[in-house]
Amino acid sequence: MKKITGSLLIGLLSLFILACSSESSENNGVEITITNPTSLERTDEFVLIPIENLLNEVTNEQLENFILKDSDNEIPIQIVGDDLSNLALIFTINLNPNQTKVLQFFQSDKKNPHQKYQSRVYAELAMKVNYDFKDGKYTGGEFKVFDKVSVPVTHTDHNALFKYEGPGWESDKVGYRFYIDWRNRFDIFGKKTNEMVLSEVGIKDIYAKDDSYHEMQVWGMDILKVGESTGLGTFGSLVSNIFETVEKRDSVQYRLIENGPVRAKFSTSYYGWDTGRESLDLVSDISINAGSRSSRVNLTTSSQLPNITTGIVKAPDTEYFENIEENSWSYIATYGVQSLSEDKLGMAVFFNSEALQNTAEVDDSWLITLNVAENSAEYYFAAAWEHELNGIKNKDEFTIYLNNELEKLNNPVDIKIKK
Repeated sequence: MKKITGSLLIGLLSLFILACSSESSENNGVEITITNPTSLERTDEFVLIPIENLLNEVTNEQLENFILKDSDNEIPIQIVGDDLSNLALIFTINLNPNQTKVLQFFQSDKKNPHQKYQSRVYAELAMKVNYDFKDGKYTGGEFKVFDKVSVPVTHTDHNALFKYEGPGWESDKVGYRFYIDWRNRFDIFGKKTNEMVLSEVGIKDIYAKDDSYHEMQVWGMDILKVGESTGLGTFGSLVSNIFETVEKRDSVQYRLIENGPVRAKFSTSYYGWDTGRESLDLVSDISINAGSRSSRVNLTTSSQLPNITTGIVKAPDTEYFENIEENSWSYIATYGVQSLSEDKLGMAVFFNSEALQNTAEVDDSWLITLNVAENSAEYYFAAAWEHELNGIKNKDEFTIYLNNELEKLNNPVDIKIKK
């Protein structure tokens, strides 16, 4: 029999204590039971749980060390919120039809375990610095990403002040941008990769009209011709049957709120928006989740607005269709050869029919008009390009995707907490 030395005994004892400590931490954690109430497989299902539902009292420093496990598998998480009073835990989870999973949320003995999570979302606003201003263009210099930006009141379209003309955001499925100048319209970046790419898109471009992202790149390209239409999901208001975007405004401010690994989110505040009826302030919060094609838009106004209107650009040789049911989430959609690369693209806007005033067709867009309840409105928009990795290839597949998304929206997962 081999003799156990003192140093070996101490080492074994230390391992035993560490194992007991780790097991104790997990056993003293919170049990989260999540049930899929549908017969659908739910991949990358987004879950948000207020921290106050999980923990009675906690500090920011402690939260940095909490982890979430599904059996032995650690799930990437993100803690979001402005302060300790409104913090939430967010993550995505895969659920089989009607499946129930029991997760453990507990404090790890490892410091800052979240740093190892690979982000599947990204958002940015990059503005030019060290430039020369000549003939109305910001020439030379380089783009720098800022968390907060007050847009110069003299800023206009195609002057190369902002990389790809405004904020950009992406998931591992798709990317989007909007023009932060007077146009304020939304556009799509089709992606052929699951990697985050927007930080490198447009960095060498001088003028927007010459941007390389309008041509096919290894990662993908800008795939939507927006023009004067609603693009995809652009918000405005219908005034005397005319779609008024947030064009006339006194000032605009951008703020990055979250940047992964589970959700990216940013806010744009428009002050003194002249709608053609009244002047008011509007705040737009836009977010995208890991594994999702959809962007969520939440709008808040400083005073009551008769409607918020959004929609989808009309394109030749495409089919418009809708699924609108009473008192439930619904959608309008188009599908066909309508991308700038002349291949198949599906676009949709999801909304709660309880807020719907009406749908309409105008020269360049399909519109939905929504009520503004308690000065707020909410909707989602989504794009599906045929060149995505394992992407949607035809209208039948796109329709299945849309109807599955509706069922998920109308039947959220059931969550139970056991402390």
